[in-house]
Amino acid sequence: MAEQQSSLMRRTIRRALAASGITAAILYGWWQTIEAARTAPVVPETQLGSPLALGRVTLTPLSLQLRSDLLVLSARVENVTSETQPAPLGYPPRLVTVEADNVAFSAPEVTLLRDRQALYQLQPRMPEDVEITWQVPEGWQAGKLSLTFFQQQFKLKDNLYGRSNWLGYSAAAHMAAIPEPTP
Repeated sequence: MAEQQSSLMRRTIRRALAASGITAAILYGWWQTIEAARTAPVVPETQLGSPLALGRVTLTPLSLQLRSDLLVLSARVENVTSETQPAPLGYPPRLVTVEADNVAFSAPEVTLLRDRQALYQLQPRMPEDVEITWQVPEGWQAGKLSLTFFQQQFKLKDNLYGRSNWLGYSAAAHMAAIPEPTP
């Protein structure tokens, strides 16, 4: 009888230790998830000439210039999907935003360099040279700018329709630059 009690006691202790280990692992995983949500992810810095994967498109910023009342980012953009993209910048236009000393820049306009027409569609796997232009706000003095590039996430099966879809935007990279004056 004493042997059965000691065997029962050992099994109970082993099971309690295993259950506490499992509970500790679950709580640690939960805590890591909470910590990851609390700390803002660090957005990497980029520079001119570095290609950026932004979901539907790959964008390579080439130069940043100040032309009278326009801020112009020259870039090469490529549709990396297999379909023509009617709005490569998404709606609202969230591919690139500009911030400078609490001054708000309006939504950009995208112009194809080959024919100087607005970019309405981007064909698959055909890199295009474009100019992304912002109207310079009244009273803004030329200086250091912060450009934020956004990527769009692809989800194979979204929660709403149960099919593949491009979802919201998140910051992919920052670039601090001073625009070059045009001669």
